[in-house]
Amino acid sequence: MIPQNIIEPFLKGNILQIVVLAILTGICITILGDRVSEFKKIIADSKQIIFKMVSVVMKIIPLIIFLSIVKTILVYSLDELFTIWKIIAANYISFTIIPLSMLLLISLKHNVKIRDFLREIYPACLITFTTSSGSASMPQNIEICKKKFGINENLCDFYIPLSHALCPIPSTIGIIIYIFFASEFSGLEMTIFQLIIVAFLSVQFAISTPGENGGIIATMTLLLTQFGFSLDSIGLMMASNVFIVNISGVIGIIVRDCDLYDLSRAK
Repeated sequence: MIPQNIIEPFLKGNILQIVVLAILTGICITILGDRVSEFKKIIADSKQIIFKMVSVVMKIIPLIIFLSIVKTILVYSLDELFTIWKIIAANYISFTIIPLSMLLLISLKHNVKIRDFLREIYPACLITFTTSSGSASMPQNIEICKKKFGINENLCDFYIPLSHALCPIPSTIGIIIYIFFASEFSGLEMTIFQLIIVAFLSVQFAISTPGENGGIIATMTLLLTQFGFSLDSIGLMMASNVFIVNISGVIGIIVRDCDLYDLSRAK
């Protein structure tokens, strides 16, 4: 964690040491206050340059990933391309188990018929599936929870938008599966603890990144390349995401509404 000098972390790209230096720099600037006002101005100007650089990179990354998908299809064997279908299968298995568990929970706990529950939320699920956007169906979903399930208006208005932004369950599931198979494809020998760390950081991207899974994975590229993931493996993730993005939004609605229904009936 502690670098031998200030230059070495930047030359070797050691992210952890750079973070330590950044924290120490921030603490020292805070302590010194106005005595380093010129240095603070330099940092503020540098920040604007860095933000602009990141903005440019973020515009280029989708193109790079698309080219990686094309390269993957043209260069790799069928066995290697089979990784895409393993990712898809793993996601669909997870997407089956988790909502089914939530539906069984409210069925047993609150005597709710699963078929009737799904029939009520079907309009919101249909909007999400056809638009590939959980945000597009949010107004419809809020109205369903208020009128069909009789959930308190304030609770609906607060819980649904907040959970959509801060608890992207399908994205989190997908990210963990993506990372597991992408690390295998990249030939990285990662420990379980390292996989957990990468998954945790990637979930933070999922929370902070606007848009659906595609944008999240594009943003994750900045992180994953630092850990040695190949662009080809990220191309596989993008390719498999094409078959997942629509259904993942539907799963998010089912899980979220089940949780909200259970929360609203809590005594």
